[in-house]
Amino acid sequence: MNYSSGIARFLRIHEHEYFYAKTTLSGVEIYRVPSVHDFGKKLKIISVVGSVPDCQANILTTIMNLDTKKTLVLRNECRFSHGQFNGTPEAKMYYGKDQSLLAIYDQI
Repeated sequence: MNYSSGIARFLRIHEHEYFYAKTTLSGVEIYRVPSVHDFGKKLKIISVVGSVPDCQANILTTIMNLDTKKTLVLRNECRFSHGQFNGTPEAKMYYGKDQSLLAIYDQI
C-alpha cells in the first residue's frame, strides 16, 4: 500500500508505527497509530454508502478498529465549486459529527 496517498495518508498512517500523545485537564492520552503494513490487520472499512441530501452527493465511509470495535465515519461531499454543474467538480472529506481520528487508534 502506498502510504503517501489515499486513505492511509488521510488517516495519518505512515510506513512505521508511531505514537500520538495529547494532554488535557484530565490527564495524558497516548494512542498507537499502526504502520501502513499493519493497517489492514487493525482497521477495516465496513461500509461505503451514498446519500444525496440538499442536491449534493455524499459518500459515507465507516472504518472500524478491529480490536476496540470503535468506528469512524468519513463523509465525502461531492459537488461543483460554483453551484450545480457550474465550475470544477470537487470533493471534500470530513469526519463524522463529534468524531476524530482517535476513534480508530489504540489508546495505551
